Amino acid sequence: MPGTYLSPAHTRPTTTLREVANLLYLVDPTLSRPMTTHDFRVVYMDAETDRYEADRPVYGVTRIPASAVASLLAPRDGSADTSQKASAAEHAASRTLQQLRVRDDTILECALDAAPIAARRERSPPRRGRRYRH
Repeated sequence: MPGTYLSPAHTRPTTTLREVANLLYLVDPTLSRPMTTHDFRVVYMDAETDRYEADRPVYGVTRIPASAVASLLAPRDGSADTSQKASAAEHAASRTLQQLRVRDDTILECALDAAPIAARRERSPPRRGRRYRH
């Protein structure tokens, strides 16, 4: 898959990872759907070893808040597991480029994992010749 690049002019140190996910969508709308997860990591050149190294990835960033979706899908009694997952995702999405130490000499790498598409049910052909009487 060819890379999609954002210029540093498109971002500020206070840009959050959710905002970066939305910027990527604006650059190429075919990249993701609202619940596609974006996993980010910072890649940099280690001057001592003259090799590229990477920081620990930040997982589960989506273009829309997971808490909004979780609240719509949660049972009425409220599930602690769902809210904990949403909380972790929100924490990841709210991290800024400054917190990740993204600078001009680093690369912010993003891997996308598309949300599963619900199986489409094929419509059965109309039945002919059958009439229902009341």
